[in-house]
Amino acid sequence: MQNIILLIKYPFITIAGIVVFIGAIINGTIDINISCNKFDVGLSNVKIDGEAKNVSINKRNINFVTGDLKNVGDVSILEYDLTNKSKLYNANISMKCYKEGNKSDYFSVEDITPQILKAGETKKGYIKVSLLKESLTDSNENFYCTMDVKAEKNNK
Repeated sequence: MQNIILLIKYPFITIAGIVVFIGAIINGTIDINISCNKFDVGLSNVKIDGEAKNVSINKRNINFVTGDLKNVGDVSILEYDLTNKSKLYNANISMKCYKEGNKSDYFSVEDITPQILKAGETKKGYIKVSLLKESLTDSNENFYCTMDVKAEKNNK
């Protein structure tokens, strides 16, 4: 008799546990970490001063040579499109740019990248390089930028 009661009791306990667990997920009490293997942010349409020259892209890295910067205050602008290819996650983006070689104190680098890119969204980003000090050498300089991207839950 005791075995029959156990056979009836355990399936009901299991079903009740599953119902409580599913209810907690639906209500947001439990957050399950989902793999981000479908999360991808891409760079495209990269141009320096309106032209697609002296630029190379490697996944989340950009190498570029500025336009002519001869006089203090001259500006060269890198323009690019950022696309969040994910349908489930927003992207938290930061772009870090460095001057290759020496003379980094001759330039100001301003990052005008959108910080949040919603799922499926495409936005323009810009890197503005300004000349702070005159130089007797090259007026075109090499810069390297790397994009750091983190997935964030899309709270629709």
